[in-house]
Amino acid sequence: MNERIFMNELTELLKMVKNKPGMYIGKKSLTRLRAFLDGYIYAMYRLNGNQEYLCFIPGFQDWIADRYEIKSTHGWSEIINFFSQDEGEAFDTFYELLDEYLSEKD
Repeated sequence: MNERIFMNELTELLKMVKNKPGMYIGKKSLTRLRAFLDGYIYAMYRLNGNQEYLCFIPGFQDWIADRYEIKSTHGWSEIINFFSQDEGEAFDTFYELLDEYLSEKD
């Protein structure tokens, strides 16, 4: 599987989770979404043996850190959670930021 196919599948999966978070992760929660994505990404790596699949979305981590002006080792989900009032808001903010990042990247 090449990176383009993986990214298409990942974005489709993200859309499904966004539309029905209760079905996939129990409730709107960025922490749960991150755990779900980490598991999915690891499974894809194990199936394909390609280390490129261990990266969520190339460049997203750095983009989030720059966006929030964070100079630390905190991951993108931790940064978004820190600047959100609760897990549900962080979940929604993640999708807004992801859409913005992907539109800038194109």
